[in-house]
Amino acid sequence: MIAEAAQIAESLRIQSPKSAATWVSLGHVAFAQERFQIAAQHFERALELDPLDRSTMTTLARAYQRLGDAARFQRLISRIASLGGPFGN
Repeated sequence: MIAEAAQIAESLRIQSPKSAATWVSLGHVAFAQERFQIAAQHFERALELDPLDRSTMTTLARAYQRLGDAARFQRLISRIASLGGPFGN
């Protein structure tokens, strides 16, 4: 199942490289494969394209947590909280 998702995500990367959703999909696949550094890179790219996506920020924070990067995790959680809304104040 993950292999099929990986193929679909890679196809999206080729077809729509400027879509944040493409990079989120790639990130989720890498996360499911426990390739957390690659997942973080994909989520970071997605945030470059859609910098206010709280869902992507949250998932990126989880990747940082899995990598043991407490500083980046905390910075991102603080950023999410500062935005307010359902994930913040």
